[in-house]
Amino acid sequence: MAVLRTELAAFDLDNSGVLEIRPLARIAEDVQQVCRYRRAAAFHKLSDALPPLLGEVRAAVHRNHGKARDQAFELLCELYYSAHSLAHKLGYTDLAALAIDRLAWAATEADDCLWIATSQFHRAAILTSGGDWTAALAFLERCRFSVEPRLSVGRRRDLTAWAVALAVEGLDGVEALNRADALVIPPGTRDRTLADQI
Repeated sequence: MAVLRTELAAFDLDNSGVLEIRPLARIAEDVQQVCRYRRAAAFHKLSDALPPLLGEVRAAVHRNHGKARDQAFELLCELYYSAHSLAHKLGYTDLAALAIDRLAWAATEADDCLWIATSQFHRAAILTSGGDWTAALAFLERCRFSVEPRLSVGRRRDLTAWAVALAVEGLDGVEALNRADALVIPPGTRDRTLADQI
């Protein structure tokens, strides 16, 4: 995990260890393989493939411009998401949170609203797992409002990001209400009291 931690810390630096970058199409094939490892929960394979690929894509981000740079950032989003999954499954919650922060950075640089929404969802999950439902709800509301001005354009990615933010905000709101109700409603009366409120 030390290699992964170092790679996440070097996110905004070129990788001098990579002398030549392969074509992005070839790198994308390897990124897809990493995604398959992640979805199959093949964490040994993922932990072997991820660090060197992160380093190469990081170099590609810093050495490309325009559309090629955007494409490299999208590949980096996939890799940061995989880094989050690996760290989370192995119990490195601090490293998983750092990977989400890096995902948010890369998604913003790529101007990819779905990856931005993904990072926002996971950030809200970090807040709720720590019990800060109020902060999570405020954050999700801010995220949803940031997308709303673009909804009239009808871009599928914006609509998806908005819908996800709205749904998660609603779920977090219900959970926050349930937790608040659990503090003030005597045991055995909870269902009746909630039904009466509706």
